Amino acid sequence: MFSKILLGVDGSDPSKKAAQYAIELAKNCGSTLLLVHVVNLSAFSNVIANPRDIAKHVYDKIMEEAQGYLDAKEELCRQKGVPCEKILQIGHPVDEIIKIAEERGASLIVMGSKGRTGLGGSVFGSVSYGVLHRDKNIPVFVVKS
Repeated sequence: MFSKILLGVDGSDPSKKAAQYAIELAKNCGSTLLLVHVVNLSAFSNVIANPRDIAKHVYDKIMEEAQGYLDAKEELCRQKGVPCEKILQIGHPVDEIIKIAEERGASLIVMGSKGRTGLGGSVFGSVSYGVLHRDKNIPVFVVKS
C-alpha cells in the first residue's frame, strides 16, 4: 500500500515518536523510508541580512546537527531492516517536504505534531500543520506528541 513513506526528521521528541511509527509501518508494509530534514536558513533573516552571510562555522554546525538527525534515524532503520534514503535539503520546510514527497513518489508523509521550527520553536508556525493543509495529493499522518 505504501511503497515509499516520507518521514520528516528534526530531532525533537515528537519527531522521534513519529519515527517509531513510520519505521514499524514501513517494516510491516515493506516500504522504503525517505528520511527528510530541511534546514531553514531564513530563520536567521532577523539576525543577519542574508543567509550567505552566516559565518562558516555556524553553517557547518547547523548542517552537522541536521546530518546527525538523519544518521540516527538511518541507524534505527538499519536495526529494524527497513530500507531508507537520507535527504538533507535547504529551504522552506513545508515547501520542500511536499516537493520531495511528490518528486520521489511518496505515498504517505509521517511527521511529529510539533518540532524544531526556526530558532528552537514555533517561530514560523508548525511545519506539520503546513504540510497537512497544503498538500492535497499525499496522505499525511501526524503523530501527536
